[in-house]
Amino acid sequence: MIFEPTVAATFLGVWSIISLILAVAGGAIVYFIFLNEKKAKKYKGFVKWLYEFTAFKNLTAEVIVKASYIVLAIYTTLVAFGFIGTSAWLFFETLIIENLILRVICELLLMFISIYKNIKEMNQKK
Repeated sequence: MIFEPTVAATFLGVWSIISLILAVAGGAIVYFIFLNEKKAKKYKGFVKWLYEFTAFKNLTAEVIVKASYIVLAIYTTLVAFGFIGTSAWLFFETLIIENLILRVICELLLMFISIYKNIKEMNQKK
């Protein structure tokens, strides 16, 4: 049996190639025109924020890690209370140990971000 691609599959393949070409061209244009450091001082308001966001001047990861920790800690605690009727050990293990593991993972991620910020600050002082 010979596999014959459908029209939709053929279109998807062609569109993927066109999308890649447009993305490379658009990325180059944005990088060389918008992310020019000489023009950065002229930007104000939303355009300044957009410049800083696309140039990775501010780290979004720190906010995401902190928000994720809060959501996951609440979720883990609520799941732990679901284990009360099943097993006291499973309840305490989930409530204490899993929340502790979650906290350590988030602290490690934030520590790496803090190290990056400190190194960046030291390099700017030179």
